Amino acid sequence: MSETIPLLHIATAAFSVSFVVNLLLGSKWLRHLATDQPGHRSLHQQATPRTGGLGIIAGLCCASLPWLNWPNQWLAGLGLLAIISIADDFASLPAILRLLAQAASSAIATFWLLGADSDWVLLPALILTTVWATNLYNFMDGANGLAGGMGMIGFAW
Repeated sequence: MSETIPLLHIATAAFSVSFVVNLLLGSKWLRHLATDQPGHRSLHQQATPRTGGLGIIAGLCCASLPWLNWPNQWLAGLGLLAIISIADDFASLPAILRLLAQAASSAIATFWLLGADSDWVLLPALILTTVWATNLYNFMDGANGLAGGMGMIGFAW
C-alpha cells in the first residue's frame, strides 16, 4: 500500500460506507428486510433489527481496498461467513450447515494466518475456538445489546 494514503482516510471511508449501508437497511423501504420477528430460536420479545453485519462487511471491504495487492485469502473465509450468515438471517439454515461453513471459514483464515505447516494440534484447536466464539457472539447478539456492549468493552480495552 502506498504511504500517501493516510489510515484516517481509510477508516473514515469504511465508517461512512458502513453507516450508509445501515441507514439504508433502516429506511422505510428496506426495514421489512432488516427486522427479525420473535421466534423459537430468538431471545427477543419484539421485532429486532437484523442484517447489521451487511454494514460491517461493506465497511471492512472498503477498508481492505488499499491492500488488495497483498495476499488476502482471508477474504474468501470472510465471504463464506458473510454469505452463510446473511442466508441464515433470511431463511433459518440447519445448524450443521452453519457449523460447517463456520469451520471452513475459520480454517481458511487460520491457514492464512499461520500456514499449513503449523503445529497439528494448534490448527484444529484454533479452528474449534473460532467456531465456538462465533456462535457465542451470535448467541449474545440476540440478547438485546449484550453483544454490542461486549464489543465496546473489548475495543475500549
